[in-house]
Amino acid sequence: MNDGEVKELGLKIGRPCCGSRTMCLSKGDTSRKSKFVDYREFKGWYCSVNWFFMHIEQQTDSVFHHQTCQAQFGQTRGPIGKLSEGKKILDNLRERLKNQNMPTIICPKHTCGCGLCSPKSIDKEKYKAVLARHVDMTVFDNAMNEVPKKMRTTWMKQS
Repeated sequence: MNDGEVKELGLKIGRPCCGSRTMCLSKGDTSRKSKFVDYREFKGWYCSVNWFFMHIEQQTDSVFHHQTCQAQFGQTRGPIGKLSEGKKILDNLRERLKNQNMPTIICPKHTCGCGLCSPKSIDKEKYKAVLARHVDMTVFDNAMNEVPKKMRTTWMKQS
């Protein structure tokens, strides 16, 4: 195998959560607990990475929802603001929460390299049901209208 084939195989195999967390993986009516996710292609899925992670790069004055995926609202990647303008980030968050129009990240990347353990789903209703275990869902009362650009239908490999 050459290096490209090894990398492609690694992307298809999956990976564990960086924090060794046990995750609940579901497909249809079947669920299982695992520390390893055998699927990494989440582009177009609803993702809660912004609720569980924050990455600050002091040397570049940048703040991200997550270090490696750098997902933003609007199916894009990049910083959510500048560290030196942290008040703007907090004011924006405060306003969205107050007005109950918190947007949802829809994954802009082909593969998930980290943030894997944050709840995600291709199905909006299932995403909301899982996220409700972690977040007061009233913050979405005037939001959650995003429709992923590209829908995928597989999460777990069939046994």
